Formats: sequence, structure tokens, C-alpha cells
Amino acid sequence: MVGKVGITELGAAALGNTAIFIAMSFAIGFSIATTSLVAMNDEAGNKEAVQSILNHSMLLNVILGIILFVLMFFVRTCDATYRAK
Repeated sequence: MVGKVGITELGAAALGNTAIFIAMSFAIGFSIATTSLVAMNDEAGNKEAVQSILNHSMLLNVILGIILFVLMFFVRTCDATYRAK
């Protein structure tokens, strides 16, 4: 997809892909951990723990999403400012 551009552009695409991969790894890790914890507590009949785990997981994912949005927004703004010069 970016093979027909220069070395700098290819490096930028690789760096951006790494940042997205790290963010997705955190989100996938939270999802896997939540699934395991909910399953264990549901099997044990502990509905209060299940609700607590789901609430905390949702809160962590929303916070992570907001942080990633702000980071990507500022990166895009800085990139647009840099390109305008």
C-alpha cells in the first residue's frame, strides 16, 4: 500500500502502525482478561463480582479510548501544522 512512496514515508507508516498495534494490544488484553474473569465468577455464582468486573472493564476501556483519541488528535494536529510550514 505504501510501497511506491519514499523511504521517509514508508518509515512514518511503519511507526504509525506500531503505535496503533500497541493500542490494540492493550484493548485486546483487557477484553481477554475481562472474559476470563467474568466466566470464572459467573461459574462460581458470584454475580456481584461479575457486575463489578464489567463496570471496571468498561471504565478502563473508555479511559483508554479517550486517551488514544486525544493522542491521535494532537498527532494529527501537529502533523498538519508541520506540513503547513
